[in-house]
Formats: sequence, structure tokens, C-alpha cells
Amino acid sequence: PLQIKAWCEEAARWGLILVAPEDGWRAVLAAADCLIGDHGSVTAYAAAIGVPVLFGALPTRQVMPGSPIARLSELAPQLDPGPLAPQVAQVMATWPREHGMTMQGVLTDTPGESARIIRSLMYELMNLPEPGWAPVPHPAPMPCAVSFDISRYSSVGGAP
Repeated sequence: PLQIKAWCEEAARWGLILVAPEDGWRAVLAAADCLIGDHGSVTAYAAAIGVPVLFGALPTRQVMPGSPIARLSELAPQLDPGPLAPQVAQVMATWPREHGMTMQGVLTDTPGESARIIRSLMYELMNLPEPGWAPVPHPAPMPCAVSFDISRYSSVGGAP
């Protein structure tokens, strides 16, 4: 984490907000105009909700054939070493809406039904009657920005 903060410190002065990987990623993803991702699940989730995707890295040896990321790799372009802004603009201008529907179909066969299905299964496993009302999904929590104060760490010994 300290190395990531060090790499991003200058960008933070220009307005970059770094979000802790375990907290807030859903809200950030919902607000994203474009995502530069890797072969992880968040990249597939982004495409499924209609966010244009560029692969920053795609280690093909680590991608299982037939997996959601393998399918997404057929749809999304890979970032090249050229200027970033034109590539982002291009994918945002040309990303077909159908890619989102394709990825939804790869990730689930019942879009929008996970709360109902999971609740039903949990009540069944607990041997309890399920409530008669529909489950209500809660909005993703607001993300907390990661602090960029790395000055408290020495350049030699790491954390105090």
C-alpha cells in the first residue's frame, strides 16, 4: 500500500482520489465514465453495468478459457503504450450498449434477482419462513479516500 501511495502522490495533488480496495469500490464503479482494469472481477462488473472498459493488463496465461474475463477480452480493447486520453475517449465514444448486456448474461442468468435468491436460500438453510415482502437493496456506501501522507515513513526503514 505504501508503494501505491508513493506512485500516486503527485496525481493526488492534481485531484486523484485513491480508494482503498476493500472499501468503496462499488460506489466508485457506479460513478465511473470509463475503467482501465485488469483480469479481476471488478473489470467484469464494470462492463456489465455499461462502463466502457480498457484492459491495462491482461495476463492471458492467468485467464481461464470460458470465464467472464475471457469473454470480456473478446470485447474490450487493450491499452497500448501511446497517449492515454485518446484511447479513453475512443472507448467511451464507441463502447456498444450490447457489451453490458453480454457481460450481464455471462455473469448471471437472473439479472437484478440476487437479493431475492440469496435471501430465499438463507431462510431455507435456517429453516425459517421467509418474510412476505421483497428484499430492498441498499445503496453502496460512500467511498473513503486514502490518505496520501507518506511523510511519516522513512525512506530507509519503512513504517515507524
